[in-house]
Amino acid sequence: MCKGTINSVSSIVVNHVGLIGGRYIPLIVLMFLTILVINILGLTPYAYTPTSHLTFTIFLSVAVITACTVIGLVHYGVQFFAIFIPEGTPLMLIPLLVLIETVSYIARAFSLGIRLGANIIAGHSLLMIVSSFVFIMLSPLSGLILFCPIGLLIIFALFLMELGVAILQAYVFMLLT
Repeated sequence: MCKGTINSVSSIVVNHVGLIGGRYIPLIVLMFLTILVINILGLTPYAYTPTSHLTFTIFLSVAVITACTVIGLVHYGVQFFAIFIPEGTPLMLIPLLVLIETVSYIARAFSLGIRLGANIIAGHSLLMIVSSFVFIMLSPLSGLILFCPIGLLIIFALFLMELGVAILQAYVFMLLT
């Protein structure tokens, strides 16, 4: 699995960044696999999931954006700031566009972290709520024990969906990085 992951990540990096970005493939693969393992381990009962805390995910995304900015400044120098000004922009619009693009660039860091955290939080909450309903149905006093197999099937389906979300969110974080 790891070799296939590295090959797919390297093709994504080369397509989006170019051959220069190839040296960062191990870092991106490590980040992808770390988030994937954390998300999957978080699906076990009573496990701690760091990606379900917005402070962790926002810190991770701010660190990624900061690293990308530093790498861009080291590699391109002052020309890195050309990403804030599209070509052919009239001179009068440059201050406004720089302001808008700077806010957008900073907001990207927060949206990357919030996306990961919110999806994991929502899935874990849904799984917890439905499983607590099934636990109540298991009670002999509830009289709903006949519906318990349906509840267990729903929990299993939600677990499979959460497994897919865990994989997808690790992939999306890696892709947007």
